Amino acid sequence: MQFSSLRSRAVLISLILILVVSLNLFSSSVRNFFYSLTSPALSFFWEKGSGGESETELLRSQVHSLVQRLVSLEGTEEENEQLRKALNLKIPEKFEFLETHILARDPGEDSILIDVGEKQGVKSGMPVITPSSVLIGKVGEVLEDFSKVLLVSHPEVSFDGKVVGKDISGLVKGNGRFGAAFSLVSKEKSLEKGDIVVTTKLGLVFPENLLVGEVQSLSSNPADPFQSATLFLLSEQENLGLFFVITTVK
Repeated sequence: MQFSSLRSRAVLISLILILVVSLNLFSSSVRNFFYSLTSPALSFFWEKGSGGESETELLRSQVHSLVQRLVSLEGTEEENEQLRKALNLKIPEKFEFLETHILARDPGEDSILIDVGEKQGVKSGMPVITPSSVLIGKVGEVLEDFSKVLLVSHPEVSFDGKVVGKDISGLVKGNGRFGAAFSLVSKEKSLEKGDIVVTTKLGLVFPENLLVGEVQSLSSNPADPFQSATLFLLSEQENLGLFFVITTVK
């Protein structure tokens, strides 16, 4: 019975994801209307598949989340803890931002759907971060009440990065499938496994010093004057609950 329940759940989640992806064929107003109707269900299924809790704990968490959305309460204890982290990092002093939550994740496109859009002042290109100042990605398409966020791993996302504590700079580029590379690093620089890469102001893509990833492995071609590295994106170890869309850098 438990296997049958899990299989049915997987099928339902798959159908939801397929439907979300297929909506790209329709106009933005149609998609916004669909998301408005289904956002509680999308959130329900996202939370249902995002952890390793027991079934009872999952159901309790899902009911709690849905009730909070219906009565417009101001966040869970976990979100309050995330907000406290943000305050400790002085995020409110650095940025003006909108709080948002994930509704669905599209693994085939390295993107997520969030619950704020044009009506809330969201614009394409705005950075999205966690309360720990970890870069999630940037806003892509904006609908009236929802937005698609292109993750750092999205192939269309690239920006200048640097290594914390070292005079090393390079280019961060998404590889798809939740992976990214740090390339165009001079071979004269001592890039090492474990180095932490953050954003820079160059190119005006993202604010400076947002956490991006950790160097995992290095690669170098003798004929190439540059070296590159694969990154473990720090966003992959974050609890993807509460996000901030940065609207203004102070």
